[in-house]
Amino acid sequence: MVSGSERVGDRGRAIQTTEQREKIEHVLHTNKFGVIATVGPKAPESAVITIITITPQFEVLFGSFKGFRKNQYIQENPNVSFVMGWDENLKQTVQMEGTAKLLSDSEALSYIEHLDSEKEYFKITPQWMRYSNFALKPREVWEVEI
Repeated sequence: MVSGSERVGDRGRAIQTTEQREKIEHVLHTNKFGVIATVGPKAPESAVITIITITPQFEVLFGSFKGFRKNQYIQENPNVSFVMGWDENLKQTVQMEGTAKLLSDSEALSYIEHLDSEKEYFKITPQWMRYSNFALKPREVWEVEI
């Protein structure tokens, strides 16, 4: 756990406790929106807000209208960053880095009940996560590898 202005010295470690898992789950399941950051081959970073669904393995599922820039960026470079949270009362966030994959319709239907024919669906598999709780004094911040 990191408090105050301290920083984590390494990239984290595997989820160690049920409490850590529950804290991450709380943030992920309390929020319906997140921001996904991608990088195109000749363009600067791009960040967009999207509606998301979470799996028990902390995978992030989202749909994006066909032809949107981020869809192409993800297929060219599947490394993405994602953040969600920050409710004015809770003041908790989860950041993650991972890889995104375009899902076939049959794969998407295994997670999402109704598909929009105008959208493509993606799944982010996290490799690293940072939990932050800014409501606490000192703040609680820790990182985990997935």
